[in-house]
Amino acid sequence: MDRQHHELSRRLAAMALAASLLMPRPGVAAGLDDSDGKYLRSHFGTDATAYVDKLADREKAKLHELINDPNYKDYPEIAADNVAQFLFEAHTRYCGNWHESHAAQLCPPPADPALLPGKEIAERSCNTCHLYGTIETPSFYRLAQQGGLTAERLATSLASGHRMSPITLAPDQVESLTRYIRSVK
Repeated sequence: MDRQHHELSRRLAAMALAASLLMPRPGVAAGLDDSDGKYLRSHFGTDATAYVDKLADREKAKLHELINDPNYKDYPEIAADNVAQFLFEAHTRYCGNWHESHAAQLCPPPADPALLPGKEIAERSCNTCHLYGTIETPSFYRLAQQGGLTAERLATSLASGHRMSPITLAPDQVESLTRYIRSVK
């Protein structure tokens, strides 16, 4: 699947998910419970919870529903992909608002300014698939958790073993991106 097709598929799925937020669901909890928070942290890292407190009640209910959807009990990777799409949309909305009052700043800026170059590369070239991951691509969090990520391995993957290959980055850019990915917790 080429990059344009993948991005189009992801956007269409995101639009369907956003539309489903407007449909009321009887009997859905008005928020998230502790197990939802544990799920988000264990599957997507602490960054995944950054936007959750900013969600409207109906969005929190939808996220709870996605996390606990009984239709995907036997297919956790599909449930995780649905949650990842939801989180990506929440991130996109949050950052759209962020940019209105913080022009020219990354959303949100990394706590460590040394990570800024890597985060900029990630925002420009990687976030669509890797911010929270997809069924086919690991999230930055998963890549960081796996350990062993080096600039050499990342450069090799970007050059030939990556679905979006080749992505050409200068050695210092690869090092910056590697540091950023390893920082995602």
